[in-house]
Amino acid sequence: ITTMGNSFVPSTLNCNVGDTIYFELGSSHNAIEVSEANYNANSSNPITNGFAFDYGESGYIVVNEAKTHYYVCTPHLPEMKARIIVE
Repeated sequence: ITTMGNSFVPSTLNCNVGDTIYFELGSSHNAIEVSEANYNANSSNPITNGFAFDYGESGYIVVNEAKTHYYVCTPHLPEMKARIIVE
């Protein structure tokens, strides 16, 4: 997952349990995992034990259960948010 302008690319990523997801963020972007309610409310309040990548950071997560992960870029809400759908 990368950043282009004020967007995550891709904005929706479909993957399978056990996949590794790599983030490579631009210097003015972070990625904070939020609840579905906060995603819909354009809030960057993080969920407990969710992933978080700081501005310009690169890193990865391994998705271990079938669910949807919602995440946002704090300074670029409401437009910069995305989902990882794990099946």
